[in-house]
Amino acid sequence: MNRSAANDLHDESQFVTTEDKRPDQLLTVREVAGLLHVPTSWVYGHLCRRSTDRIPAFRVGKYWRFSEQDVKAWLRAKRTKN
Repeated sequence: MNRSAANDLHDESQFVTTEDKRPDQLLTVREVAGLLHVPTSWVYGHLCRRSTDRIPAFRVGKYWRFSEQDVKAWLRAKRTKN
């Protein structure tokens, strides 16, 4: 393995976290669960049509995606209701 390939393996800038993303980036179910500090099953439960408190999301094929701005707006709306 050459020196530049070894450096690439240890370059942490290639790993993106939710804090590093721009607000208009799409999040996965796992990332939303991490953002809210809840299990992924809780997120899936709040995606059901019968849920009265749905998290704003949309499907891309078989995958759910979320706008970070929409999720944060949903949280703010929940705080003002209570």
